[in-house]
Amino acid sequence: MYKKIIISAILSCFLISNSWAQLSYDNESIMYSMYQYSGTARSIGVGNAFCSVGPDAGGISINPAIVATYRSSEVSGSIGLLNLRGETNFLNKYNNTDNRIRFIGHNLSMVFATSLGGNKPHEKITGKSDILKGFALGFSASRIADFNSQSYFKGNNDTNSLVDAYRIFLNQENIAPGNITFDNYSLYPEMIMAYQSQLINYDPLRDIYTSSMIGIYSKKQTGTIRTNGGITDLSLQLGFNLWDKLFIGGSVGMPYLTYSRDYLYTEEDSKDSIVGFKIFEYNAITKTEGVGFNGKFGLVYKPIKYFSIGASISTPTYFSLRDRYSYTMSHQTDSTLYNTESPLGAFDYNYRQPFRFNAGVSGFFDKYGFISIDYELVNYTKNEFNFGNQNRDFNNYVNDTLINSKYRISHNIRAGIELAYKVWRIRGGYSIALSPFKPNVAVGDANLARQTFSAGAGYRGKRISIDIAWVRSVQKNYFSPYYSYYSYGEDAVITKNIKDNIVLTFGFKLRAS
Repeated sequence: MYKKIIISAILSCFLISNSWAQLSYDNESIMYSMYQYSGTARSIGVGNAFCSVGPDAGGISINPAIVATYRSSEVSGSIGLLNLRGETNFLNKYNNTDNRIRFIGHNLSMVFATSLGGNKPHEKITGKSDILKGFALGFSASRIADFNSQSYFKGNNDTNSLVDAYRIFLNQENIAPGNITFDNYSLYPEMIMAYQSQLINYDPLRDIYTSSMIGIYSKKQTGTIRTNGGITDLSLQLGFNLWDKLFIGGSVGMPYLTYSRDYLYTEEDSKDSIVGFKIFEYNAITKTEGVGFNGKFGLVYKPIKYFSIGASISTPTYFSLRDRYSYTMSHQTDSTLYNTESPLGAFDYNYRQPFRFNAGVSGFFDKYGFISIDYELVNYTKNEFNFGNQNRDFNNYVNDTLINSKYRISHNIRAGIELAYKVWRIRGGYSIALSPFKPNVAVGDANLARQTFSAGAGYRGKRISIDIAWVRSVQKNYFSPYYSYYSYGEDAVITKNIKDNIVLTFGFKLRAS
């Protein structure tokens, strides 16, 4: 089924996409909506199982009712050191590894809490004046999705070439050589550059386009894919403490999305076996950014002293996005170097993420810590793009043919434990995000399921807190450098993305609790 979808996707994208080499929007929709909360070192240390625990800035992005559990005003900030490792398998026989390190800002939050006094927690409440125990107003900028990755593949291919895909497309479309210009076919920059750089040539006697690589020879193919960015949720929260048992809260969020992808691909005649051909290089750079809007509502309920439950629901998030893209290509023959580039392009559109539901339970060991488990539901079929009325066919194709046919409702489980002794804390956590694909769609175990392991420690003073956490996430993906007539997408790269993140959080209470 997966290969059939690929073939239909290629044919349709050649015809109606604003650029067939642009972002594959159905894949991007999954990347954008597979959240990986990374607020504070404390919440990360317990696997982000914080839907029902209590005051921590990392839990506010999951459940805005957490803000109502604060008893004193507090500010906190988190930074992280991220190590990216990409392990690839190309053509089922070539293994490669690539690494990159970068710094990431995780969270900045401010909570202003007011306690109205009254009965102590968990005492029986009498009288209406004892209902409202306190309220809090919070602001946070918290990273909820991370798009950073690094991967590299290399191997010899004696079956086909990216140039074959260009040649087949031009012959199928029956485009006259004189019309292959950016003015006439701005939607297909790769094809135009391949023709301008003489990777593709026109044979007037046979009235067909031919490849500069005559025959089938072994070519060294290499590729580097570097992605950056994420989603930072800018959120304003308001919460109320009722009876010291029921905590309710809501938030208005403006998530900021930024994503960039730099793809460098080369084919080289390393054995000098192809007459007149040395090497060609193709570079595609795409950048996406925009702002969204959503609302959340949540609650935390403590029926007894050492137990709490929590739940939250988020509305769909509506984004207004802009893609910018540029392409370059070079072709080295035995005697000449051809260089060409496309004009800079931009494309505006709207994107809607699905609603999210979170629920959690926590058990407390008095002042010695807690254990918590969270559940999250996301319906990935509700990802939806709107490319404008002039692109209705493309809207239907991406939303109905691709997204609805490939993806499903999926589930995320998070669990963690914190043990406390006086001012010291140690933590551990685990989470799993199940595959967003329907059965028999993904290739093997390259199904985007993600496992996360974490551990941490912390210090809790009367006014100052310091926490540190280590978290590792592992996720496997399937990628085809191109789709050829001969291989039907089988020339695949299986990528195992491993992210190791060390996060440090500093917190300061404006008054001692």
